[in-house]
Amino acid sequence: MRIFFLNGLILCFAIWFSATAFAGSSYPLQFSSPDKKYTLRLEAATQPQPGEYGIVLYQGKKVISEFNYILEDHIVDILWNSSDSYFAINNRHAIGGDFIWIFSLPTGVAVKRPDDLTVGRTLIKVHNKYPQYSDGNLRGHYTFACEWRSDTELLVCTILIFDNDHEAIIVVYDTYTMGADGGYLVKTQSIDRIRSGEFDRLPKELSKIWTGWNSTWWKIPGKEPAGR
Repeated sequence: MRIFFLNGLILCFAIWFSATAFAGSSYPLQFSSPDKKYTLRLEAATQPQPGEYGIVLYQGKKVISEFNYILEDHIVDILWNSSDSYFAINNRHAIGGDFIWIFSLPTGVAVKRPDDLTVGRTLIKVHNKYPQYSDGNLRGHYTFACEWRSDTELLVCTILIFDNDHEAIIVVYDTYTMGADGGYLVKTQSIDRIRSGEFDRLPKELSKIWTGWNSTWWKIPGKEPAGR
């Protein structure tokens, strides 16, 4: 039953992100800031590769930023801060990994791009608190932006799943603080082990996301763990 849980958790992450993303739409897709000052468009890449599109940021009709990236048509969330000086994109570019882009406005500079290697620093912190977990038994990880706590502080969550623990997940909360130098600082707020029967302990910022994952998983025919 525990192995069903672990495999199912990974599968439901993929299914939920696919189901809730803006998949199946024709390009360009367009998203505006709350004050309509900025527009984010997804367009065909300048040098297209399979599944590759362009992130193009406009201020009015002026292009202020443009990147080619493999989007796979899966933007989960766009989170603007209260003053429209930064925004974060949760872009599912694979089944797992780091999904976060952060852009500074009005420059359009990408303060942060998805970087799956940053999980190494998170793993060190997790191992220091829970020695039974390490990179050698990491099964999967998912890092995404939850909300802006202030104009310069973004709450970020990382969920980690390990092969040697079939009945729990690790949830790490970090604060990304934007700096005047164009970078950002990371400060870990909490590291918790959440057992499969205790998902009501997940913080409120995850409740909507987790409800989607969990309900999707239990609706997969023939995949319900024994006794469910």
